[in-house]
Amino acid sequence: MIGERIKQLRKQKSLTQKELAEALGVDRSSIGKYETGTLPSSEIVLKAAEFFGVSVDNLYGRDGHILEAENDAERELLVMFRKTEGIPEEKRKEITEYIGSTIDMYLKAIGASSEDGSKG
Repeated sequence: MIGERIKQLRKQKSLTQKELAEALGVDRSSIGKYETGTLPSSEIVLKAAEFFGVSVDNLYGRDGHILEAENDAERELLVMFRKTEGIPEEKRKEITEYIGSTIDMYLKAIGASSEDGSKG
């Protein structure tokens, strides 16, 4: 995932692998390896994020707006969901659906709308 994103950003800036390698302080062959699946070191990830003007999460393909929690409750849910990283996507989807159903049931029980969280 990160390699695909690095390649995409490199092409958006019309850079060759050699030019990007020079900017990051690595060999051109390293860029080729990153773009085809070898994971770069954390130092290179940080340099690439800074160079491209994106977050590290963005390089890893995480949708940035999800990371901008509006309150403590959203941050807490995000932290809990991050615990599911590494399990199959189908199981993560089941967890998401379960959490959504639980919230909907709770809101119904207290007489609030699941659309806006306000009293219905």
